[in-house]
Amino acid sequence: MSSVELLKPVVDVIFKKIFGQDKKTCLAFICAVLGWDPEDVKELDFEFGDKDLIPAYPDSKEGILDVLVKLGNGNIINIEIQITHQPYYAKRCLFYWAHKYHTQLEAGGRYADLNKVIGIHILTENYFHQYTEMHNEFAICHTQTKERVEQMGDLELHFIELAKFNNQWEQDALSHWCLFLKEPMMITDKLDADTSIKRAYEELEKLSLDKKLRGVYEARLKALRDFESAVDGGFEKGKAEGRAEGKAEGKAEGLKEASRLLIHTMHQNGCSIEQIAQMTSLSVGDIQKLLQ
Repeated sequence: MSSVELLKPVVDVIFKKIFGQDKKTCLAFICAVLGWDPEDVKELDFEFGDKDLIPAYPDSKEGILDVLVKLGNGNIINIEIQITHQPYYAKRCLFYWAHKYHTQLEAGGRYADLNKVIGIHILTENYFHQYTEMHNEFAICHTQTKERVEQMGDLELHFIELAKFNNQWEQDALSHWCLFLKEPMMITDKLDADTSIKRAYEELEKLSLDKKLRGVYEARLKALRDFESAVDGGFEKGKAEGRAEGKAEGKAEGLKEASRLLIHTMHQNGCSIEQIAQMTSLSVGDIQKLLQ
């Protein structure tokens, strides 16, 4: 058993370092989610995409996709981790998918050149309360026959809800990865763990020993909690006022306060303005104004 206090791999800054840098680890996780045979894709050609900036909200600042993978055949896989409560997360996922789909075409491009985009979303909370399964897959289906439509197969979304995972070490690879994400300490006594999971665990141990990274991690975790609290507070204020405009004002106020709290928390925990800009995608000027 590790004597190190492990960082939580579900916090985005840690998740990106584990799954967004090592190709073997990332591919093993993708295979577990999509049901691919690792032997069939071990020579698969792919690369990590550049940091992709897209709006977190249609009228707000930009956000960075967690892990973006571009396969050799042109298909794209976007992997997102979400640990805060967002009631409209499904709409955000569709927004992200649409962004990645339409930005494939350059001016004068052909629709025939568009490639499939697969979204993998890991949530720590229950979102789809109507389903009991931990892993839910969504695609375009014919409403009468319930069959998937091959001609519209470019859309594929997977949701992993860790709150529904029972922490049991089953035979399938996905349950092994879910255990690592949810309770990494429980991996240490699993002698039959896949080499990719062992490698991910070893990387998590190394990251947990990095004092500078731990400071960034603590700041990010607190900022996420403050953000969620501020947004929820904005919604409650709008709800209490009982007017549609009050709700909109409350949400806007909550988002503004959340941004301010996030920036101040990260700065107080030792993050430079440049580091905050990199992690939040706000401009240096905007950050300086929020710190005043």
